Amino acid sequence: MTRFVVLDLETTGMSFSEGDRILEIAYCVMENDTVIRRFQSHVQTEKEIPPFVQQLTQIEQKDVAGAPAFEELAPEILSDLDGAWFVAHNVDFDLSFLNEALEDAGYSPFSGPVLDTVELSRIFFPTAESFRLQNLADMFSIVHDNPHQALSDAEASASILLKIMEKGRSLPPASLHRLLYLQQAWKSDMGALLGEWLEHAEVPDGVEEYRGTAVRVNEEIKEAAEACGTDPSAYLTSEVLASVHPSMVERTAQQNMSLFVQNILNDGHIGIAEAGTGTGKTLAYLLPAVLTSLSEEKRVLVSTETIQLQEQILYKEIPVVETLLNRQVRASLMKGRSHYLCLQKLEHMLSSQAEKTYDQQLSLSQIIVWLTQTASGDLEEVNAASGERFMYELVSEPGSCSSPDCPWFSRCFYQRARKKARHSDIIITNHAMLLTDISTSVLPSYQHIIVDEAHHLQKTASRQFAERMSYADAARPINEWLQKPDPILPDFWKDRLTGLKDDWNDLFMTLYDFSRKSSAQNDMGEWSTVIDHEKKAFAKVEDAAVRLREAYRQLTYMMESEEITSQETGVSSLMEEIGRCIDKAGSLLLRPADSHVYWMERANRGPKQALTVYSSPVDVADLLADYFFAKKKHVVLTSATLAVNQSFSFVMEQLGMEDFEVKQMQAESPFDWENQAAILLPQDIPPVKEEEAYVEKLAEAVVRISSASKGKMLVLFTSYAMLKKTYRRLQEMLDDTYLVIGQGVQSKSRTKLIKLFQQFDQSILLGTSSFWEGVDIPGEDLSVLLMARLPFAPPSDPVYRAKAGRLEEEGKSPFMKLALPEAILRFRQGFGRLIRTEKDKGVVIVMDRRIEKARYGKQFLRSLPGASVERGTLEEMADFTEKWLYRSREETKHEDAHR
Repeated sequence: MTRFVVLDLETTGMSFSEGDRILEIAYCVMENDTVIRRFQSHVQTEKEIPPFVQQLTQIEQKDVAGAPAFEELAPEILSDLDGAWFVAHNVDFDLSFLNEALEDAGYSPFSGPVLDTVELSRIFFPTAESFRLQNLADMFSIVHDNPHQALSDAEASASILLKIMEKGRSLPPASLHRLLYLQQAWKSDMGALLGEWLEHAEVPDGVEEYRGTAVRVNEEIKEAAEACGTDPSAYLTSEVLASVHPSMVERTAQQNMSLFVQNILNDGHIGIAEAGTGTGKTLAYLLPAVLTSLSEEKRVLVSTETIQLQEQILYKEIPVVETLLNRQVRASLMKGRSHYLCLQKLEHMLSSQAEKTYDQQLSLSQIIVWLTQTASGDLEEVNAASGERFMYELVSEPGSCSSPDCPWFSRCFYQRARKKARHSDIIITNHAMLLTDISTSVLPSYQHIIVDEAHHLQKTASRQFAERMSYADAARPINEWLQKPDPILPDFWKDRLTGLKDDWNDLFMTLYDFSRKSSAQNDMGEWSTVIDHEKKAFAKVEDAAVRLREAYRQLTYMMESEEITSQETGVSSLMEEIGRCIDKAGSLLLRPADSHVYWMERANRGPKQALTVYSSPVDVADLLADYFFAKKKHVVLTSATLAVNQSFSFVMEQLGMEDFEVKQMQAESPFDWENQAAILLPQDIPPVKEEEAYVEKLAEAVVRISSASKGKMLVLFTSYAMLKKTYRRLQEMLDDTYLVIGQGVQSKSRTKLIKLFQQFDQSILLGTSSFWEGVDIPGEDLSVLLMARLPFAPPSDPVYRAKAGRLEEEGKSPFMKLALPEAILRFRQGFGRLIRTEKDKGVVIVMDRRIEKARYGKQFLRSLPGASVERGTLEEMADFTEKWLYRSREETKHEDAHR
């Protein structure tokens, strides 16, 4: 009979060899999918328990003082482990720590089969947002009331193991065959279990097996729905909304916005609508979009910037609309081709004998399971173990996946998405895809479009119409060719290819030498250099680019004369790829356009040549005017932050909308800002330009306010250098009861940082540019927002410098026409991170005296929606924060208790 012992340890630290010891041990013994025995005990130790561990585990010194020693517990533990699988959530830690304790006590270590529920959760639940025990427990509605207490953790892990086994038994034979091969690289000893499941496996409904791989069957396209009433506000009354969900209430601003959007879509105009936080903006535009599509039988395109909002629209908002209208809506999500898995590439990867890392094998295992459940084939659904580069090797691209000759063509996910979009009432896409469609027409034809998160459109256009070139672009494919075993090509050709690689390397080393003379750090700490092609020093770069182009020309000529391409077809693809890189180097370095700005960036660490060259249009307004607004008849742009001083003039100018008739509206937020948000302006802080004194005061403010708030705090910077200085100072000032997280310190990934931030009760997150907008941390997960500086664009930003230069040439003030309105919009976006629901309450501390001292400072305060403003010393601001938030939380608890 198969027996599992699911075990968890709580310890004083991470290393037994450095003196850390077990504080608590617990496990569940499972047979026949049932827990037949539980064991739990504190463990005696004289090792002092660190404060952070006490807070995390709720174990104090008195709890272990009278507990049994590990030597007394070991015989019973070993007896239960005899003949069993050892299971833990992160088995590497628990097993190695337990084995060291066993050996220290004079016993032999456990050497039987092991299962790691972290690893297996990754494989069998590949779309889970997190594989932390608490997050998995929440996902499966598993009771786990006491995280970081050994028995609760062990019981939760046992429940997750049952979910893993339930999922494994449901997989079709083809998937299990694939996993049996891949499991050789896993930590978990799953061979016997997979073999047992395979004996009883069946192909479930909705799945087909093809060419040795199980894939979810393509969904049938929904029939078109009948038209219905065209007044969207009629569906947004209290009576109708309550029938969908009791929490949904009537909002006048939402009704007004829905009518505004309906008029734009019907009458053929351009409209711009700012909808304050809490308006219910998404439903306000989605309802008229669906009604227009049904009544006029014309598809409506909805474009957003963030994946989060795209998925929210498809999986949350569309079902609400369907309930309100009592009919199905044909909606689809259409992304760029590189988002979708190529099944042909996957088949080749699975059959390849090339050596793969553990993470790559794990990612392939995840994909095998995911294919039985995904309808879209969008690889972003997979919380992949491997890095982006490996996953990118599996994405769809024109040369490999679109031909009808491909055996997977009829099942191709990208082709599925295109077909579904052609039969959809509502197509949801992103700004990048929207702008790509301007030149390539990849989306089905449309004339009705709603652009949400429209404050991103100008920057997305700058990126989309930009070019980039990195050292890895050509170096990677050349290196892969040179490292191939048993080459068919002659040695002299390999020597020439090596020479071409050296010329490519020389070009980037020359760029590095040029960059050292005029670099500045951007807001993420990378070095940025504006390229002036007229500078005398740049002539060396041009010479290197010309030599590279000539070396490539000679190699191409030699290939043609020797007919090398006929010997190895892959060489043609290689040379084409290198050729594209050479052409790009020419356009970026030898043929600059007056309408573009050119620059390069390099990281603080890594090889000198590992830099990236960019070009971007200085102004995208004319491009958007000519190729977007002039060609679309019904366009609505919306966001929570579009106006500066109650005017849309700045945004309209940036987007090229000045020559068009544009209807405008502002829908005010329904939140009680005066009682939900307070803006604190400390008076005893030094000017920002006195950096050392300022950073010291800033760190003091973070310590004081975080202590007063007893919760989570987000600190926004405009300078990565200042962020790092503040981070280091906070590490010195705070004990380990606080978790300080720095963007670019623990990780650059915003998603990973937010997850880490939400895991601990007292955490402080320091973030730069990407945290000023698009971050949604609701409720008590975020109660304090501190702005280190007013969010003016750094003067070193290449695009900003180019725009500012243009304005100066026109006799206009770059500060008043560009820097100030941009900063006000970002200030509003930063403020919007704090209050996300009617129940939220929080404070914003602005640590920049310019908000009061500078002539323009009042414009920042006037841009906010009526929040309370408090002034005083830093100590007084800390006291105010404690009273404001503590009263709020007590009031909320009181209200909830009397509902």
